[in-house]
Amino acid sequence: MIKGVLFDMDGVLVDSEHFICKAAIMMFRELGITVSPEDFQPFVGMGENRYIGGVAERHGINVDIEQVKARRLPGC
Repeated sequence: MIKGVLFDMDGVLVDSEHFICKAAIMMFRELGITVSPEDFQPFVGMGENRYIGGVAERHGINVDIEQVKARRLPGC
């Protein structure tokens, strides 16, 4: 009999937002775009596609979301 279920929604057990934001800032920097953590605030909790895509839209650039997401190490 199941006595409990643990859901590790991002930010519940580990606050990884700082690391995700830092990686996204580095990715934009490689594209020649300077962004800040504040640029991502409106998109927190909306998923990776909107998190990256929303900031890209605000800066008027196109980003291949799937390509930049694929840069992560396997299993991460």
